[in-house]
Amino acid sequence: MKKFSVLVCICLFIFVSGCVSSEVKTMVCTKTGKQNNLEIDLRYEVEYQSDVVEKVKSQEKIKSSTPSVLESYKDSVTSTYAPYKDIEYYNTDLVIDGDTLTSTVIIDYSKIDTKKLIEIDSSIGQILKDGKISISDMQSLYESIGATCER
Repeated sequence: MKKFSVLVCICLFIFVSGCVSSEVKTMVCTKTGKQNNLEIDLRYEVEYQSDVVEKVKSQEKIKSSTPSVLESYKDSVTSTYAPYKDIEYYNTDLVIDGDTLTSTVIIDYSKIDTKKLIEIDSSIGQILKDGKISISDMQSLYESIGATCER
């Protein structure tokens, strides 16, 4: 009976330990800088479980004292997002508030049709493996543009 109790305790410990490791965690990547009289502030929040990316919230801010520059960037970003407008779980928001253009994109990779993403931008297929993105690949992607990431 004692052996059975010990075995049950060990199995329970392994089961509970396994559940803890699959909790949702967040990686935050940021980059700030100045370029051509613009202040740029980039922030990417990546929710992941185990090693698989679940959801990404990107917030990119461009600050300029010239309203026509912000409008031009807004038009450009709007054109970039246009092909994604009918994809479920790919949400965008663009707002100019004073001297700042804020672009927010939320992508739920756990629910989105990744085949549709690849149809629009084939380069996405480079980081997708079996329809999933690893947190390591996402971190490498953000670090390649000069962002600093913390898990």
